[in-house]
Amino acid sequence: MRNGCSPMRLALIIALIATQAPACSVPVFRYALEHWAPDAYQVEIRHRDPLTSEQQALVSELSRNKAGNLATKVIESSDATPQLIVKHPAALKSPQIVWTGPLTENSVQAVLDSPLRRDIATKLGEGDSAVWVLLEIGDKDKDDAAAALLERELQRLSETMELPKLDDQDIKNGLVSLPDDGLRLSFPIVRLSRTDPAEQFLVQLLLATEGDLKDFREPIAFPIFGRGRVLYGLVGKGINAGNLGEASRFLIGSCSCQIKEQNPGVDLIMSADWKALMKADKLLDDELPKLSDIEGLKPILVPIPPAAQPATAAIEASGHHLGWLIAAAALIIVIGGWYWFEGRWDRRLFAAEPGRVCANLRPREAQAFLAANTDTQVLDVRSASEFAGGALPGAAHVSIGDPAFDEKVAKLDKARPVLVYCAGGYRSRKAVERLRAAGFTNIQHLHRGYMSWRAAGGRITGAS
Repeated sequence: MRNGCSPMRLALIIALIATQAPACSVPVFRYALEHWAPDAYQVEIRHRDPLTSEQQALVSELSRNKAGNLATKVIESSDATPQLIVKHPAALKSPQIVWTGPLTENSVQAVLDSPLRRDIATKLGEGDSAVWVLLEIGDKDKDDAAAALLERELQRLSETMELPKLDDQDIKNGLVSLPDDGLRLSFPIVRLSRTDPAEQFLVQLLLATEGDLKDFREPIAFPIFGRGRVLYGLVGKGINAGNLGEASRFLIGSCSCQIKEQNPGVDLIMSADWKALMKADKLLDDELPKLSDIEGLKPILVPIPPAAQPATAAIEASGHHLGWLIAAAALIIVIGGWYWFEGRWDRRLFAAEPGRVCANLRPREAQAFLAANTDTQVLDVRSASEFAGGALPGAAHVSIGDPAFDEKVAKLDKARPVLVYCAGGYRSRKAVERLRAAGFTNIQHLHRGYMSWRAAGGRITGAS
């Protein structure tokens, strides 16, 4: 490499620059549609006796699934009747069973596809910002009231919000391919009955996106974006103007983090050819000229002056490209190593230790914990402007970016519980590490942070 810079050093420099670079201008919903492949659900076929030819054909159909995000394996077990078991993607760290049924044609088709999922995929592929699915509870008054509120607020948001201005460089770099009619801001709503026989698998998928959703007897609204990714569920009174606005602002805002795993959401199983569904720039669909159209053309020979030394130039260019390939490979290794480390973070951070409690709580669990432990100290580690926009009741504010963070949190009582949170979970995890190092013995962490707390209808103070 030129200037004595090794490929590994160059890759590290690129990685550092990338972590400090400004966010891309592409809205989250469009970036997710074009670049975020859905996580693979784990499908297990458990059986005791040899599978019949018909059952083997069903396994093959699952293995070459149209959905593209299923990982199928066959396991010998004590089940006399072959069972089809669907589990969360391994990326969720603690995958749970989502659905169980017999290995039949009906079960396989239910897993792979359904009418409403096809409708959602079509809407997303055609450019809608997000599709809001209202999962009804079966109480007409409650369901109609939730639907009316959704329609009113989402219509207002689509008329008053503005999409970010796309940066020309982001378009040139291939971060977005514009549809013929440009990006559009729209939030269609679909209603889903919990008793719809054609959508029972989808109902279970949605309720499994968060651990406690099955416990609520209220309507739940799910914003779905990208390639069938659920942001989160808004339950009952959580379906309100504030939460709808917050979710919409995230979805149409510039993609501040292009790495999917560092963004909120859970993927669904959707049988869709996303590339075909996308209304991309027509230039992407232009056909190449046929060979028969150009076979009569003759090459034009252009003399090259000897001074140009083409062989030397070609060798230099080749070496330059090789250097960049090596740097790119090194960068992939660096990033891969980071994700391997990150995957172990939660297991280490929330591991049980003698004399210490350190737990990762979902919003409902956090609410129950606060109710049972009234002496809990609530710590908000977001920025001052975020804190001013609304916080958990009684929260003390110490930004994780404050140089005096350790000195300030040392004033808290280490013998009392501490519930720590940020906006989405990354900064608060860093805070948990520092609280552990400081000797706190009862640390509770709010999973998905302030965003999930508001989505669950948690009480807040100071919000505008």
